[in-house]
Formats: sequence, structure tokens, C-alpha cells
Amino acid sequence: MGAVLFALVVILTMIAAMTFDPRLTWDRERENKIKELRLDGN
Repeated sequence: MGAVLFALVVILTMIAAMTFDPRLTWDRERENKIKELRLDGN
């Protein structure tokens, strides 16, 4: 039973890794930097 659960966790982790898009994280950070620059500029 433990081996089946372990395999399920591995498969779910693989699916999550395939669907994760790190560009979304960088886009959000870039937007935050732009907002900070706008607030500092005023």
C-alpha cells in the first residue's frame, strides 16, 4: 500500500512540475518593481 501511495505522490509531483510556469513568477515580480518605482517617483 505504501508503494502505491508513494508512486501516486511522484506522479502528482511530475504533473505539477509540468504545469508550473516560472515565467508567471517573474512577470509578477517585474510588475511589483514597476509599482515600487512609480510610488518612489511621486
